[in-house]
Amino acid sequence: EAGALTGLGAVRGVELGFYDVARQEYERRRFDEELEACVLVGNLALVEGEPFPHVHGVFGRRDCTVVGGHVFEAVCSVTLELAVQTSAPAWVRGPVPYCNLMLLALGGRP
Repeated sequence: EAGALTGLGAVRGVELGFYDVARQEYERRRFDEELEACVLVGNLALVEGEPFPHVHGVFGRRDCTVVGGHVFEAVCSVTLELAVQTSAPAWVRGPVPYCNLMLLALGGRP
């Protein structure tokens, strides 16, 4: 229900986002090539009682350039090694009108 995660591996079908503060929405880009997941880091919380992962990643391309951002989707292509450290009590996310996001409610409020 709550925790932190880190990971690395090989993926494809990656959809990343960059949050545009002025427009209050994500700009999304899809990468269908094979990529190295160099760094994955995130947390796990609850949204309306359901598990909600929030993950950011840096992905290496064949030419050793990188792309990164908020991870919406990634498909394991060979191996994906994830380490999850759980904690209690559950972390909860809730809507925040000023930015149109579901933020962690630490201390009882987002």
